[in-house]
Amino acid sequence: MAYIDTETTGLRAGWHEVIELAIIIEIDGQVNEQYHWRIKPQNLERADEIALKINGYSHANWRDAVNFVSIAHQVKEILTGCIVIGHNPIFDIEFLNESFFVVGVPGIKPKSIDTRVLMFEHLCWLNSTSLDTARKFFGWPTDGAHTAMIDAQQCRQLYHKLCRCTAIQRFWWYCMYILRHS
Repeated sequence: MAYIDTETTGLRAGWHEVIELAIIIEIDGQVNEQYHWRIKPQNLERADEIALKINGYSHANWRDAVNFVSIAHQVKEILTGCIVIGHNPIFDIEFLNESFFVVGVPGIKPKSIDTRVLMFEHLCWLNSTSLDTARKFFGWPTDGAHTAMIDAQQCRQLYHKLCRCTAIQRFWWYCMYILRHS
């Protein structure tokens, strides 16, 4: 299992680009390896200022960032054969595949699990399936939210919380939700 998160300069793959990537490899329920890169944007003039503000981009924070071409083969090797789990992993995979294309590396077509679907299934009474909604509902810290590693870690936490939850747990969460909002 590979829990992934990307931070990007906007929402349009092929126009905007990945500027941060985190991958957490899990084997038998245990974290085996963690990877984190800040990636130098090549087309910063195309960036959406709101996206840069949300993910905390600054020239100073990205001073030691790598070029994607220097990690492309490693990223592909890490993800090959993994089930990719993310909060909207199709977004992350699409951006990664665009990044692979730009540097001449064949893309990936992994099987994926979307934790937004798990939220919809188990927490359907919530107004949103965003990771911020999950953080608020479960009382998780928001420090570092919208950075790739924190989001990947909390996505993993969400997956394990929801993956095999019981009807009793769902009922308890619903009751807690009702109590908080009454």
